Amino acid sequence: RGGGAPPASGGGDTSHFGSGYVTNEELGGLLKERAQARASKDYASADRIRSQLEARGVHITDQTRSWAANDGRSGSTSGPNFFAQPFGGAGGGQAPPPPPYGFGGGGGQFGGAPPQGPHGGGGGGGG
Repeated sequence: RGGGAPPASGGGDTSHFGSGYVTNEELGGLLKERAQARASKDYASADRIRSQLEARGVHITDQTRSWAANDGRSGSTSGPNFFAQPFGGAGGGQAPPPPPYGFGGGGGQFGGAPPQGPHGGGGGGGG
């Protein structure tokens, strides 16, 4: 009757892979199934599930044990809560985020040029 929204639940029918949106219920089930396949060294099944998720806009990064969907959802690939952020923060990158105030107070540990101009630091010589 003219709806266009995806169904509210996956219903367990996985025959429609590639059709787009993945519900949280379906995504959690597939991530659990993939984790179990990897744990039992059934890498062919794990890769098949990964390919199905990728085709539907869910990208898995095993190095950070995280996943991210094109619609902004993200979480951990190592359950039991697949919707929690993986250990170490936001994920996505390979390096941790920079310190909150730029140089971290470590006395120039990030290198770079010294401050320039009269506002740069205190007491030095001029005049």
